[in-house]
Amino acid sequence: MKKGVTITIVIALLAALLLYFYGRLGGFNSVEISVESCEDRKLMGMHFKGTPQSNELPLTFKRVSNFKKETSKTGLYTIYYTEPAGKLDTLHLFVGVEAVSGDVLPHDLELVSIPCEQMILAKVSSHRLVMPSPKKVRQKIQAFATKNNLELKGEFMDKILDEKNVEVLAPLSPTKR
Repeated sequence: MKKGVTITIVIALLAALLLYFYGRLGGFNSVEISVESCEDRKLMGMHFKGTPQSNELPLTFKRVSNFKKETSKTGLYTIYYTEPAGKLDTLHLFVGVEAVSGDVLPHDLELVSIPCEQMILAKVSSHRLVMPSPKKVRQKIQAFATKNNLELKGEFMDKILDEKNVEVLAPLSPTKR
């Protein structure tokens, strides 16, 4: 009997400890979703097309991350044009930073224009270990759009601000005037 009580107490303490750390890492933080006005964006970066296991994928992120550091840019944008279902499927994405007037485009980067008037902005603030999956965030955005009679248009963009903060930008169809 004492052994059973001891085991129950230990399990309860472990569960409480896990819940405490889950909360401290931001696991209980909700995804903040809003509709925002936006302007067309120009991004400087690189396209990647290949399998997720390709050696070129981390090099693409590293090159753009280095450029971000060199130019003191904030936010690393990723646009997933094709997401793979498995390890051997093709992945097509763009990794970039926001370009502003006067920026010089390095020879190995390209400029991509993203038209935007309005967007749904989802803010995620939690440690990457407990952050909701991209699929769950996209589902929340789509549910928000449906509930508010908004039409999504184009590709979702992830803006990685830092280790614990990501914004997902979902462009909306232009409003009818």
